[in-house]
Amino acid sequence: MLDEAGRRLATAPAGTRIDLRLGELDSLPISTDEVDGAVAGMVLHHLPDPSSALREMYRIVRPGGAAVVVELCPHREDWLREALGDRHLGLDPGDVVAAFRREGFEQVQLSELEDRYQPTPPGGGPPANLSLFTVRGHVPVASP
Repeated sequence: MLDEAGRRLATAPAGTRIDLRLGELDSLPISTDEVDGAVAGMVLHHLPDPSSALREMYRIVRPGGAAVVVELCPHREDWLREALGDRHLGLDPGDVVAAFRREGFEQVQLSELEDRYQPTPPGGGPPANLSLFTVRGHVPVASP
């Protein structure tokens, strides 16, 4: 995936700073407070403990910065476990909001997306039609 990202980002405007790093979501190769923001798109439902990724996002984002998660709502497409390595059949949006708050994020906002995730089952058949949501939160700015 890093190779593909590098290819796609090769045409970025001059002066754009891009640094691709290989790491684990619960132990990112990024220093504390190093980035202005973090995005995890369609990732948490693959993890045994989604909170571990949120904890890392909180650690790496500077005070005042934002973290955004795009995730699947709960569903019944059990074939996604084997086909795509899903550990959870979607996540409850309220649970993700609560996890953001537990990790220390402030101004946490939940939004339902109009877009849908439509994976096709192995061997064909009609695609699934899965709902998506986002949760966004900010790392608090340190008090003076």
